Amino acid sequence: MGSVSCFFIIAVYLCLKGVIIRSAAQSKGGVQCMECSFKKLHDRTALKVSYQGNIRVWTNGGCCRWFFKFNDYECSGPMTIDSVLYNGWPSGNPNIHRHHSIEGYCENLPRGTVHVELWVGKCRTGPRLGNAYTGHSSVSRIMIEEVPPSQ
Repeated sequence: MGSVSCFFIIAVYLCLKGVIIRSAAQSKGGVQCMECSFKKLHDRTALKVSYQGNIRVWTNGGCCRWFFKFNDYECSGPMTIDSVLYNGWPSGNPNIHRHHSIEGYCENLPRGTVHVELWVGKCRTGPRLGNAYTGHSSVSRIMIEEVPPSQ
C-alpha cells in the first residue's frame, strides 16, 4: 500500500513513507479518514507529515476540521497540524471538491512505531459541523518523513 525509502544525510538516517488511497471517505465528522504506521528511528527527530487530496464540506454554513493524530493524540509540539474548510453559500449547497494540502511537524515523539492518522471533525469554534468528504475520484496521499528537529 505504501513505499519506504531511507537515505543518509548529514549524519542522520531519514526515512520517508507514503500511503496512497483511491477510495473516498464521507462522514459527518469525528472519524478517521486514513491511517499509516511509521517506524521512527531516533528519539530527537521530528515527523513531517502531509496530506494531499480532495476535500469537501457540503453543508451551507457548515465547517469541518481535518487534523493529524499521532498514537491517538493530536500533536502538541510545536502545535497541532490541522486545516479548516467552511462552506458559506447562501443560494444552496455547491458540490465542489477542492484539492487540499495539510502539512506540519510533530516533535517529542519517541523512537519506535508511530501510528499516524488523518481525522475529520467539528471546527473548534464557530459554525455547525458540515458534511465532510475526503478524497474523490483521484488519489489521496499521506507522506511521512523523519527529519531533524527545529532549531
